[in-house]
Amino acid sequence: MEKTKEDNVFSQILHTTVREEVPILAHQKSIEQRLQDEKLDRKARKALANEKRQKLEKGHILPSDLTLNKEKHLRKIATKGVVQLFNAIKQQQKSTDEKSKEKDTKLTKQNFLEMIKS
Repeated sequence: MEKTKEDNVFSQILHTTVREEVPILAHQKSIEQRLQDEKLDRKARKALANEKRQKLEKGHILPSDLTLNKEKHLRKIATKGVVQLFNAIKQQQKSTDEKSKEKDTKLTKQNFLEMIKS
């Protein structure tokens, strides 16, 4: 039995040795290049994230037992201030809504026509 060209090609492909860490279709440069690019991109993103985290942690000091009570007190003061701010905003919005409702109720047909004429 004589081997054809296809048989020769298949036998060459089957007998080639490939490293295990190389992906399937390793002879295609585009796939291997893309995988290397993705690996470098992941490393670069990881390095940037690490650098950003270090910048954020630069001046950060964990409170010790001595300053823990002071930190709690400051946190309570800040919370009270924020609550007061939101209450003031809510009260102002409520008074503004009431004023606009009063204007709407006072506006009659004649008042509206007079307002348009002037």
